[in-house]
Amino acid sequence: MGNEILKNLALIGFEKIVVVDSDRIERSNLSRAVLFRDDQIGQYKAEAAAERVRSLLSTSRIRPLIGNVVFDCGLGLFRWSDVIIAGLDNREARLWINRAAWKTNRPWIDGAIEGINGVARVFLPGVAPCYECTLGETDWALLQRRMSCNLLTYEGTAEGKVPTTPTIASIIAGIQVQEAVKLIHGLPTLSGKGLVFEGLNHTSYVVQYTENPDCMSHDRLERISEIPRSSSEMTLADLLHIAGADLGTQDVVIEFSREIIRALECPNCHTLEEVFAPVGAVGAEQGKC
Repeated sequence: MGNEILKNLALIGFEKIVVVDSDRIERSNLSRAVLFRDDQIGQYKAEAAAERVRSLLSTSRIRPLIGNVVFDCGLGLFRWSDVIIAGLDNREARLWINRAAWKTNRPWIDGAIEGINGVARVFLPGVAPCYECTLGETDWALLQRRMSCNLLTYEGTAEGKVPTTPTIASIIAGIQVQEAVKLIHGLPTLSGKGLVFEGLNHTSYVVQYTENPDCMSHDRLERISEIPRSSSEMTLADLLHIAGADLGTQDVVIEFSREIIRALECPNCHTLEEVFAPVGAVGAEQGKC
């Protein structure tokens, strides 16, 4: 999906692109990924894809980010974007993007494929239904299964690891990029809807999603203040001082977008390992002792 999305963006002329992925290229990827070559096996997918996009569009200013979009990308990246296009394989990442897009008032376009079937859908900020509104009991059950009782993540879940073809990826990614162009030009889109493509009989239809009045994603930030410094250049104490000056009070609280695991402590041997990582970023294997 990501390969096809980037290829289409480059051919249309999108110059400013940030591509996020944490994986490396494996040989099995080559039969489904138009941007990858034999000599790139072992390279990070984001860097290899960015290199190929530059060869398709010489004026491209694409920037690869090697990381997990859930844990390594802050709201600033989402706010920078005109449109977010996702080629994901799990519900957790989609849910994070959905909430980040709503908070920063940005549209996002989701695509999903399985076998020779697929769906493309558009979610606009402040306009329900959103992605979370579409989740049913089965979806939430699968999300919960990713976490152990102590909130550590189980590795090797089967979600997204299903057979598919490069042809259905091309079809759905093409629709996604087409919707992005329509969004930018103010044309009608699949807002709150999904285009389902069924490859066996080549039928397609549009589904209308329903708003969930109890949805927890419908949270928008009233005001966003940009700080002209990187997070790597500041301590939390620095951030508190800046926030206090900006708000005109020292009664300031820093809230993270998710809970932070400060440390892992073994109840038997009392070994203490400091991790300071978001919940979900630490695997159950790391907490075995």
